[in-house]
Amino acid sequence: MKRALLVMMILLSTFGNTKAIDLETRIGLGYFGYYGDWDAHVGVLTAFKVLDRFYFRPGVLVNWDSGSNHLFRIENAKLGVSIPLYASYLIPVNRVMNIRMNVGPFVGRSSLQFNAGTAVEGGLEFYRFYAGFFWFKDIAGENYSRVNLSVGYRFTL
Repeated sequence: MKRALLVMMILLSTFGNTKAIDLETRIGLGYFGYYGDWDAHVGVLTAFKVLDRFYFRPGVLVNWDSGSNHLFRIENAKLGVSIPLYASYLIPVNRVMNIRMNVGPFVGRSSLQFNAGTAVEGGLEFYRFYAGFFWFKDIAGENYSRVNLSVGYRFTL
């Protein structure tokens, strides 16, 4: 009980000091390494600015695994959901461009199996546009890894 209360207090104090909230829509393609299959994803990340260049970015991605080495084949397609919880750091390149580095855990479900593991992402922000790669490494399920190219647009709330 004390641990749960402590965690809730830390989260509330973190969100209480939040300076800005952004919403980023995402779409992309990737390669499902365990099966050798192609996949696609759509989703959204929410960014809570904690410090000047540090953000907390939870998100939800809906994944479509083609089930084959042909991207648009639907006979064996599977839907899944991934929820990354990123700690994000921005490195300014110039006035309109940043390098973004995200790292954190993820949980999800694909083809009726629970997945949990590590997520790493890196990319470029240009004005409100984003392009980058992310890598999910599952350690709880079938020990798969997934690499995706993702593009997005950020809205400020």
